[in-house]
Amino acid sequence: MPDRSWDGSSSSSSSSSSSSNSSSSSSSSNSSYYHNSDNNSDGGPASLASALIGLGILAIIFIGVSIANYSKQAEEDRQNAEATATTHSITVSDLAMMHTAIDSKLSRWRELAKTAPTHVNAEAAGFSKSSNTAEVVYGYCDDTKQHFYLYVLNEKPPKSNFFADTEGYAYINDWDPNSCHPAEWQIEDYVRVQEEPGWYFGIMNTGRRNQYSTVYPFLVTPTPFPMPLEF
Repeated sequence: MPDRSWDGSSSSSSSSSSSSNSSSSSSSSNSSYYHNSDNNSDGGPASLASALIGLGILAIIFIGVSIANYSKQAEEDRQNAEATATTHSITVSDLAMMHTAIDSKLSRWRELAKTAPTHVNAEAAGFSKSSNTAEVVYGYCDDTKQHFYLYVLNEKPPKSNFFADTEGYAYINDWDPNSCHPAEWQIEDYVRVQEEPGWYFGIMNTGRRNQYSTVYPFLVTPTPFPMPLEF
């Protein structure tokens, strides 16, 4: 929109005072006409141009926000896909390691298992020292011995849950970790392993934190109170 140069003062010069009254009247009339014409233009093409410019700016902002959101979503999708691929790769490797260690012992463990859990250290269960495996725990979660469970627990505790002291894989036929586990455990969360039926990965509170915690003796010697004097 063009700039308006009129600032409310007269547009004629002071040297034009020698002009006739009729000329002054004509000049005043013409000046009034042009000013009124400018004032009436506020609702015309200039306002339409301003509105179009405003709409254009809004459209540019909308397109910019849409592109930013699309880029953010695309980046999140890429990161999720990479995380899923990494988890899949780790799970496949872990399953292969566990099958190598326990498959030959599984039938024997089923025969020996009771409702009370049996603990087997990692080396005796067939895991190497570098496998981050603490132990294997197996048993039955019902007196009829129809539902067998086997947990392969990691050495390192989970970082994602304050209440859980252990994480690891579980193999349970028919049921799930929340329904089938040692009685003294508390299952905090678990997910089904998509790569193979019957397997889960979970975090749980097994009491290991209390088992391995150090109890310090009371080392502060209490200050004796002075005995009252007898008179």
